[in-house]
Amino acid sequence: MAMPQTNPSRRVTPVHMLLEALAGCVIGLLCGGLVGVLAARLFMGSSSGWGDLIGAVLGAIAGYVLGASLGVWLVGRRLHGSGAYWLSLVGSVGGAALVFLLAEPLHLNSVPIVLQSALVLTVPIVATLAFHSMPRH
Repeated sequence: MAMPQTNPSRRVTPVHMLLEALAGCVIGLLCGGLVGVLAARLFMGSSSGWGDLIGAVLGAIAGYVLGASLGVWLVGRRLHGSGAYWLSLVGSVGGAALVFLLAEPLHLNSVPIVLQSALVLTVPIVATLAFHSMPRH
């Protein structure tokens, strides 16, 4: 019985995964900034004057999570020709949840830059790992 041949140009390499995670980080930061500004403007004047700050923070986090999954998916599809967006989205949301759940026990929230750095790094890495978690045909 003949073994199916794989196209070496479509093989997943660590360099490809690094490119996907970097693209997820960059696109996530762009989307996070855009959604954060839009949410701040949308909620301006609500919640006793704190609406713009709350909207900016939550919008930036949501925008980053969605943008990171989009960046991983776009570059992954370009490099490998296949892959499901929902896998990178699940990984992106899971990475953000992981950071927020571990923020208190690991004291990530004691210095804001540590929590932000953990979020910026973890989300695209977990999204990339999730994107490659299912075999391709």
